[in-house]
Amino acid sequence: MPESLFHVGLVRQVLRADWDGSVPLFREALSLAEPDGDVNLRAELHRHVGFHILLKDQRPDEALPYFEKSLELWRSLDRSGWVVSGLVALARCESLAGRHDDAVAHSGQAVELARREGLRQRYVTSAEEMKRIAEARQLGRD
Repeated sequence: MPESLFHVGLVRQVLRADWDGSVPLFREALSLAEPDGDVNLRAELHRHVGFHILLKDQRPDEALPYFEKSLELWRSLDRSGWVVSGLVALARCESLAGRHDDAVAHSGQAVELARREGLRQRYVTSAEEMKRIAEARQLGRD
């Protein structure tokens, strides 16, 4: 059941550009999947809810726990690409929340991991770009 809700939510979010219609589905799926449902699904649900709170609602401090949980779940599966993506998403959220030191640290970890694991260039590029943004915001803060 949570998988079906997630997929219907994706259709609404991606194909219909209906973020507001997708989030209730993601939240319901998350409530059904927690605490011991499929790890991949839970990680994705936390990520999607986090992005809605971050980008649509513009509340980065409230979005942080969702990105942290998503990253924790990806790390538990030891999937380097998803961990890099999770670190980049978390760094983006931290940067928008004004947590510049954390954003620089997490984006740096993403760059290191992507390079060390020999991931596709898109992972490296994404991590490097986030690191540049985080460092620029960090310097502008001082």
